[in-house]
Amino acid sequence: MKRRITNPHDAFFIHTVKEKESAIDIIQASFSKELLVHLDLNSLQLDDSSYIDEELSKHFSDVVYNCTYSGKNKIKIVFLFEHKSFLPQYIHLQLLRYQLKIWEKNKRQKEVLMPVIPLIYYHGKEKWVKKSFYDEFKGLDQHLIQFIPDINYGLLDLSFYTNEELKDNLFHSISTKIMTLMHKTIFDEDELVKHLKDILQIGELYFKKEKGLDFLKSVILYLFNTTQQIESEKIIKTIQAISEEGGEFSMTLATKIKKEGKLEGKLEGKLEGKLETAKKMLEEGFAIETIVKLTGLSKKQIAKD
Repeated sequence: MKRRITNPHDAFFIHTVKEKESAIDIIQASFSKELLVHLDLNSLQLDDSSYIDEELSKHFSDVVYNCTYSGKNKIKIVFLFEHKSFLPQYIHLQLLRYQLKIWEKNKRQKEVLMPVIPLIYYHGKEKWVKKSFYDEFKGLDQHLIQFIPDINYGLLDLSFYTNEELKDNLFHSISTKIMTLMHKTIFDEDELVKHLKDILQIGELYFKKEKGLDFLKSVILYLFNTTQQIESEKIIKTIQAISEEGGEFSMTLATKIKKEGKLEGKLEGKLEGKLETAKKMLEEGFAIETIVKLTGLSKKQIAKD
Protein backbone atom coordinates (compact mmCIF):
# COMPACT_ATOMS: atom_id res chain seq x y z
CA MET A 1 0.00 0.00 0.00
CA LYS A 2 1.28 3.45 -0.89
CA ARG A 3 0.15 6.54 0.96
CA ARG A 4 0.57 10.27 0.60
CA ILE A 5 3.23 11.80 2.85
CA THR A 6 2.21 15.18 4.26
CA ASN A 7 4.47 15.51 7.31
CA PRO A 8 7.72 17.33 6.35
CA HIS A 9 9.82 15.36 8.88
CA ASP A 10 8.55 12.12 7.32
CA ALA A 11 9.10 13.32 3.76
CA PHE A 12 12.72 14.31 4.45
CA PHE A 13 13.47 11.04 6.23
CA ILE A 14 11.87 8.88 3.53
CA HIS A 15 13.61 10.75 0.70
CA THR A 16 16.98 10.17 2.39
CA VAL A 17 16.59 6.57 3.57
CA LYS A 18 15.35 5.39 0.19
CA GLU A 19 18.96 5.88 -0.88
CA LYS A 20 20.68 2.54 -0.25
CA GLU A 21 23.87 4.18 1.04
CA SER A 22 21.94 5.99 3.78
CA ALA A 23 19.97 2.86 4.67
CA ILE A 24 23.21 0.91 5.14
CA ASP A 25 24.62 3.72 7.29
CA ILE A 26 21.69 3.62 9.69
CA ILE A 27 21.61 -0.19 9.84
CA GLN A 28 25.31 -0.34 10.73
CA ALA A 29 24.84 2.29 13.44
CA SER A 30 21.81 0.56 14.98
CA PHE A 31 22.39 -3.20 15.09
CA SER A 32 24.85 -5.36 17.00
CA LYS A 33 27.95 -6.78 15.32
CA GLU A 34 26.55 -10.27 15.96
CA LEU A 35 23.54 -9.47 13.77
CA LEU A 36 25.38 -7.41 11.16
CA VAL A 37 27.77 -10.25 10.34
CA HIS A 38 24.79 -12.23 8.99
CA LEU A 39 23.26 -9.41 6.93
CA ASP A 40 24.28 -9.08 3.28
CA LEU A 41 23.82 -5.31 3.05
CA ASN A 42 24.83 -5.32 -0.61
CA SER A 43 21.67 -7.34 -1.26
CA LEU A 44 19.37 -4.59 0.08
CA GLN A 45 16.46 -3.95 -2.28
CA LEU A 46 13.80 -1.34 -1.68
CA ASP A 47 10.28 -2.64 -1.18
CA ASP A 48 8.27 0.35 -2.34
CA SER A 49 5.25 -0.59 -0.22
CA SER A 50 4.01 0.79 3.08
CA TYR A 51 2.55 -1.46 5.75
CA ILE A 52 1.34 1.44 7.88
CA ASP A 53 -2.39 1.42 8.60
CA GLU A 54 -4.46 4.32 9.93
CA GLU A 55 -3.72 3.51 13.57
CA LEU A 56 0.04 3.14 13.06
CA SER A 57 0.19 6.32 10.96
CA LYS A 58 -0.43 8.35 14.13
CA HIS A 59 3.14 7.54 15.14
CA PHE A 60 5.17 6.13 12.27
CA SER A 61 6.15 6.32 8.64
CA ASP A 62 8.05 3.42 7.10
CA VAL A 63 10.69 2.55 4.53
CA VAL A 64 11.02 -1.17 3.82
CA TYR A 65 13.97 -3.11 2.42
CA ASN A 66 14.37 -6.76 1.48
CA CYS A 67 17.66 -8.30 2.51
CA THR A 68 19.49 -11.65 2.42
CA TYR A 69 20.43 -13.17 5.77
CA SER A 70 23.23 -15.77 6.11
CA GLY A 71 23.36 -16.13 2.34
CA LYS A 72 19.97 -17.80 1.99
CA ASN A 73 17.11 -16.43 4.12
CA LYS A 74 15.01 -13.55 2.79
CA ILE A 75 14.09 -11.02 5.46
CA LYS A 76 12.66 -7.52 5.66
CA ILE A 77 14.38 -4.64 7.44
CA VAL A 78 11.87 -1.93 8.25
CA PHE A 79 12.82 1.68 9.03
CA LEU A 80 10.13 3.18 11.27
CA PHE A 81 10.33 6.94 11.66
CA GLU A 82 8.76 8.20 14.90
CA HIS A 83 7.37 11.42 13.44
CA LYS A 84 5.81 12.86 16.57
CA SER A 85 9.26 12.95 18.17
CA PHE A 86 8.15 11.80 21.59
CA LEU A 87 8.17 8.43 23.29
CA PRO A 88 5.12 6.37 22.28
CA GLN A 89 3.26 4.13 24.70
CA TYR A 90 3.19 0.37 24.19
CA ILE A 91 5.72 0.40 21.35
CA HIS A 92 5.81 -3.42 21.33
CA LEU A 93 2.10 -3.63 20.48
CA GLN A 94 2.63 -1.20 17.60
CA LEU A 95 5.55 -3.23 16.30
CA LEU A 96 3.59 -6.47 16.56
CA ARG A 97 0.69 -4.86 14.68
CA TYR A 98 3.12 -3.78 11.94
CA GLN A 99 4.76 -7.20 11.64
CA LEU A 100 1.34 -8.86 11.40
CA LYS A 101 0.50 -6.67 8.38
CA ILE A 102 3.48 -8.14 6.52
CA TRP A 103 2.84 -11.71 7.61
CA GLU A 104 -0.82 -11.44 6.60
CA LYS A 105 0.35 -10.34 3.16
CA ASN A 106 2.73 -13.33 3.04
CA LYS A 107 -0.21 -15.59 3.86
CA ARG A 108 -2.53 -14.03 1.25
CA GLN A 109 0.10 -14.41 -1.44
CA LYS A 110 0.92 -17.97 -0.29
CA GLU A 111 4.50 -17.02 0.52
CA VAL A 112 6.78 -18.34 3.23
CA LEU A 113 6.57 -16.03 6.26
CA MET A 114 9.48 -13.59 6.25
CA PRO A 115 11.29 -12.48 9.40
CA VAL A 116 10.77 -8.74 9.95
CA ILE A 117 13.43 -6.67 11.74
CA PRO A 118 12.06 -3.28 12.87
CA LEU A 119 14.48 -0.36 13.20
CA ILE A 120 13.13 2.73 14.95
CA TYR A 121 14.60 6.13 14.08
CA TYR A 122 13.89 8.64 16.83
CA HIS A 123 14.83 12.34 16.99
CA GLY A 124 13.02 13.58 20.09
CA LYS A 125 14.77 15.45 22.90
CA GLU A 126 13.96 12.91 25.63
CA LYS A 127 16.20 9.84 25.61
CA TRP A 128 14.49 6.62 24.54
CA VAL A 129 14.76 3.99 27.29
CA LYS A 130 14.54 0.61 25.59
CA LYS A 131 12.55 -1.90 27.64
CA SER A 132 11.45 -5.47 27.21
CA PHE A 133 7.79 -6.20 26.46
CA TYR A 134 7.81 -8.22 29.69
CA ASP A 135 8.27 -4.94 31.59
CA GLU A 136 4.77 -3.83 30.55
CA PHE A 137 3.29 -6.60 32.73
CA LYS A 138 3.31 -6.82 36.50
CA GLY A 139 3.81 -9.85 38.71
CA LEU A 140 4.96 -12.31 36.04
CA ASP A 141 6.61 -15.51 37.21
CA GLN A 142 8.42 -18.08 35.06
CA HIS A 143 5.16 -19.89 34.32
CA LEU A 144 3.41 -16.80 32.93
CA ILE A 145 6.35 -15.17 31.14
CA GLN A 146 6.54 -18.04 28.65
CA PHE A 147 3.24 -16.84 27.15
CA ILE A 148 4.43 -13.27 26.50
CA PRO A 149 6.06 -12.77 23.06
CA ASP A 150 9.57 -11.33 23.01
CA ILE A 151 9.28 -8.39 20.59
CA ASN A 152 12.65 -6.83 19.83
CA TYR A 153 13.76 -3.95 17.61
CA GLY A 154 16.75 -1.91 16.55
CA LEU A 155 16.96 1.71 17.68
CA LEU A 156 18.74 4.84 16.51
CA ASP A 157 18.12 7.55 19.11
CA LEU A 158 19.76 10.80 17.96
CA SER A 159 19.59 12.30 21.47
CA PHE A 160 22.22 9.76 22.51
CA TYR A 161 24.85 11.33 20.22
CA THR A 162 26.61 14.68 20.04
CA ASN A 163 26.68 16.67 16.81
CA GLU A 164 30.36 15.82 16.44
CA GLU A 165 29.65 12.08 16.70
CA LEU A 166 26.93 12.28 14.07
CA LYS A 167 29.18 14.27 11.77
CA ASP A 168 32.52 12.52 12.22
CA ASN A 169 32.15 9.02 13.70
CA LEU A 170 28.81 7.33 13.18
CA PHE A 171 28.08 7.63 9.46
CA HIS A 172 29.83 7.56 6.09
CA SER A 173 27.09 8.94 3.83
CA ILE A 174 26.94 12.73 3.47
CA SER A 175 23.16 12.71 3.20
CA THR A 176 22.82 10.66 6.41
CA LYS A 177 25.12 13.03 8.30
CA ILE A 178 23.15 16.09 7.16
CA MET A 179 19.74 14.51 7.77
CA THR A 180 20.55 13.38 11.31
CA LEU A 181 22.17 16.71 12.25
CA MET A 182 19.14 18.60 10.96
CA HIS A 183 16.69 16.29 12.72
CA LYS A 184 18.66 16.72 15.95
CA THR A 185 18.53 20.55 15.83
CA ILE A 186 15.24 21.24 14.02
CA PHE A 187 13.21 21.86 17.21
CA ASP A 188 15.67 24.48 18.50
CA GLU A 189 15.79 27.14 15.80
CA ASP A 190 18.50 29.17 17.53
CA GLU A 191 20.67 26.07 17.55
CA LEU A 192 19.77 25.33 13.93
CA VAL A 193 20.75 28.83 12.78
CA LYS A 194 23.99 28.54 14.72
CA HIS A 195 24.99 25.27 13.03
CA LEU A 196 23.19 25.40 9.67
CA LYS A 197 26.16 26.58 7.62
CA ASP A 198 28.46 23.99 9.19
CA ILE A 199 25.88 21.25 8.58
CA LEU A 200 25.42 22.16 4.92
CA GLN A 201 29.16 22.61 4.41
CA ILE A 202 29.50 18.82 4.81
CA GLY A 203 27.87 18.43 1.38
CA GLU A 204 29.54 21.32 -0.46
CA LEU A 205 31.19 19.08 -3.07
CA TYR A 206 28.31 16.57 -3.07
CA PHE A 207 25.83 19.32 -3.99
CA LYS A 208 27.67 19.88 -7.27
CA LYS A 209 26.50 16.46 -8.46
CA GLU A 210 22.98 15.84 -9.76
CA LYS A 211 22.18 13.38 -6.96
CA GLY A 212 23.56 15.75 -4.34
CA LEU A 213 21.62 18.71 -5.68
CA ASP A 214 18.42 16.66 -5.56
CA PHE A 215 19.14 15.92 -1.91
CA LEU A 216 19.88 19.60 -1.22
CA LYS A 217 16.46 20.50 -2.64
CA SER A 218 14.84 18.13 -0.14
CA VAL A 219 16.85 19.86 2.62
CA ILE A 220 15.64 23.29 1.48
CA LEU A 221 12.03 22.12 1.27
CA TYR A 222 12.37 20.67 4.77
CA LEU A 223 13.71 23.96 6.14
CA PHE A 224 10.93 26.06 4.61
CA ASN A 225 8.25 23.64 5.81
CA THR A 226 9.43 23.25 9.41
CA THR A 227 11.04 26.51 10.56
CA GLN A 228 8.83 29.33 11.81
CA GLN A 229 11.11 31.93 13.37
CA ILE A 230 13.96 31.84 10.85
CA GLU A 231 13.58 34.42 8.09
CA SER A 232 13.61 32.94 4.59
CA GLU A 233 16.30 35.45 3.57
CA LYS A 234 18.63 34.05 6.24
CA ILE A 235 18.07 30.49 4.97
CA ILE A 236 18.65 31.58 1.36
CA LYS A 237 21.84 33.46 2.24
CA THR A 238 23.25 30.45 4.10
CA ILE A 239 22.48 28.11 1.21
CA GLN A 240 23.89 30.52 -1.39
CA ALA A 241 27.22 30.46 0.46
CA ILE A 242 27.37 26.68 -0.07
CA SER A 243 25.70 26.13 -3.45
CA GLU A 244 24.77 28.56 -6.23
CA GLU A 245 22.16 26.15 -7.64
CA GLY A 246 20.73 25.54 -4.17
CA GLY A 247 20.50 29.29 -3.59
CA GLU A 248 18.52 29.73 -6.81
CA PHE A 249 16.14 26.91 -5.86
CA SER A 250 15.59 28.34 -2.36
CA MET A 251 14.80 31.80 -3.81
CA THR A 252 12.33 30.27 -6.26
CA LEU A 253 10.66 28.32 -3.46
CA ALA A 254 10.42 31.39 -1.22
CA THR A 255 8.85 33.38 -4.06
CA LYS A 256 6.37 30.57 -4.69
CA ILE A 257 5.30 30.48 -1.06
CA LYS A 258 4.71 34.24 -1.06
CA LYS A 259 2.65 33.99 -4.26
CA GLU A 260 0.57 31.18 -2.76
CA GLY A 261 -0.05 33.44 0.24
CA LYS A 262 -1.41 36.19 -2.02
CA LEU A 263 -3.51 33.60 -3.80
CA GLU A 264 -5.40 32.95 -0.58
CA GLY A 265 -7.27 36.25 -0.87
CA LYS A 266 -8.08 35.76 -4.54
CA LEU A 267 -9.52 32.32 -3.89
CA GLU A 268 -11.68 33.33 -0.94
CA GLY A 269 -15.05 31.66 -1.25
CA LYS A 270 -13.92 29.51 -4.19
CA LEU A 271 -13.59 26.10 -2.57
CA GLU A 272 -12.84 24.27 -5.80
CA GLY A 273 -9.91 26.52 -6.58
CA LYS A 274 -8.55 26.18 -3.07
CA LEU A 275 -8.74 22.39 -3.22
CA GLU A 276 -6.89 22.36 -6.54
CA THR A 277 -4.18 24.59 -5.09
CA ALA A 278 -3.90 22.33 -2.02
CA LYS A 279 -3.56 19.27 -4.26
CA LYS A 280 -0.72 20.85 -6.24
CA MET A 281 1.07 21.96 -3.09
CA LEU A 282 0.83 18.45 -1.61
CA GLU A 283 2.33 17.00 -4.78
CA GLU A 284 5.21 19.47 -4.53
CA GLY A 285 5.95 18.45 -0.94
CA PHE A 286 4.52 21.37 1.05
CA ALA A 287 3.67 20.60 4.67
CA ILE A 288 -0.04 20.31 5.41
CA GLU A 289 0.30 23.03 8.08
CA THR A 290 1.69 25.42 5.44
CA ILE A 291 -1.18 24.63 3.07
CA VAL A 292 -3.75 25.24 5.83
CA LYS A 293 -2.17 28.63 6.50
CA LEU A 294 -2.08 29.69 2.85
CA THR A 295 -5.45 28.40 1.63
CA GLY A 296 -7.66 28.64 4.70
CA LEU A 297 -8.77 25.03 4.25
CA SER A 298 -8.98 22.63 7.16
CA LYS A 299 -6.73 19.59 7.49
CA LYS A 300 -9.80 17.42 7.03
CA GLN A 301 -10.69 19.11 3.70
CA ILE A 302 -7.12 18.75 2.45
CA ALA A 303 -6.86 15.09 3.50
CA LYS A 304 -10.20 14.32 1.82
CA ASP A 305 -9.01 15.99 -1.37
